[in-house]
Amino acid sequence: MPLSYRDQGSSGTQIAVYSKDLRIAHIGKSVGNLMTGTQWRWTMVISQGPDGYIDNGHSPTFEDAKAHVERNWALWCEAAGLKEI
Repeated sequence: MPLSYRDQGSSGTQIAVYSKDLRIAHIGKSVGNLMTGTQWRWTMVISQGPDGYIDNGHSPTFEDAKAHVERNWALWCEAAGLKEI
C-alpha cells in the first residue's frame, strides 16, 4: 500500500504521512532566510532505524521531501522484516 499524504490544515504546508492508519512522518514548509530560501522540513516519527536511516532533514521541494520519507520508511520496513501490502 502506498503512503498517503494528508494536509493538516487548509494551506497545504503541513502534511502528515501515513502508512495505512499509522502516522510515520511529518512534512512541513518552512520559510528560511535569504541564503536558504523556502524549504520543506521532514521528520520521521520513528527516531531509530537501521544503518543509512535518517530521521529528519530539509529539502528544497515537497517532492524531494517525499522521496526522503519514502526511502527511510522502506529502509525501516526492510530492517524490521515488514512489507507494504
